[in-house]
Amino acid sequence: MTQLHHPYLVNLAYCKQTPQAVFLVLDLVLGGDLDHFQARFLRSPPTDAMLHFMSAQLVSGLEYMHSVHVIHRDIKPPNVLIDEDGSLRITDFGLSLKLKPGERLYDRTGTRPYMAPELHLASRASRRSYSFEVDWYALGVTLWEICAGGASVPPPVQKTLELMKSDSLNPGSPFDELSADDMLLEPLSRISQDGRAFIAGLLQPSEVYRLSGATIREHPYFGETNWAAVRARRQAVPWDEKTRSELAACSINEAFEERRTAAQALKSVFAMKQMEEVPFFDFVSPRAVVEEYMENVYQLRMPVTEEFHYTTEEQ
Repeated sequence: MTQLHHPYLVNLAYCKQTPQAVFLVLDLVLGGDLDHFQARFLRSPPTDAMLHFMSAQLVSGLEYMHSVHVIHRDIKPPNVLIDEDGSLRITDFGLSLKLKPGERLYDRTGTRPYMAPELHLASRASRRSYSFEVDWYALGVTLWEICAGGASVPPPVQKTLELMKSDSLNPGSPFDELSADDMLLEPLSRISQDGRAFIAGLLQPSEVYRLSGATIREHPYFGETNWAAVRARRQAVPWDEKTRSELAACSINEAFEERRTAAQALKSVFAMKQMEEVPFFDFVSPRAVVEEYMENVYQLRMPVTEEFHYTTEEQ
């Protein structure tokens, strides 16, 4: 996390450790997670504009992670937070790894419904490995689940799980190739043909045919996407006022829960005998220093109170 910084990730600002505990100071994201947020789509599936908004942000975040050779391995709605502005943030890097150029992985890890077929089959003995492509498959499952309001998983994922249960999943050809027509199901009823084709491309069982970082931006679904605006968080937010109000209310509740949880954790940590203190942070993000400086400058430039009056010359 010390090597990651992106507007659609939950970033690390400070870190310190003692022999008893590790303290991570992260971005505070108070809108809850997608697992909770997507429930609203049970009654009314998201529009194409909503899906495009969320997809572009998650693609931007994952593409950045892969560009610095970090694989996530656990993309799913509970690991995507939504901030008070309605933008998405990828979090929970507990299964993430920084790979060497060309490195392949063999261990099986993740959350089953979101695991790509090659991840289910990974084995050093069988020489079955995987790499960054598994994150794109997990993104496809996540986007489908968002459209379904969390009520169902995509048909190819269901087939994967059934084959796994019967021990008949094999690396040959467990599925026929998917097409956009295969995705004409109720959860995607309000999504454009390009949008359905995009999700189908992410859910390709074979990593050879699956959409990945090298091909996603070229997909017709993102044909008119201004990626510079996406990175700068300048997209038009598709949420209505009711949703924005709910996010604001959620922020208040989350803030209270976060403070209570932090207080309980710190109480147990500081109750330890012979708690050793480290006077300085082991890691300080340059971004955090700049933001703290700018906040101080902002505070200094706040309008003065009525107790102080300056003439034009004095100012």
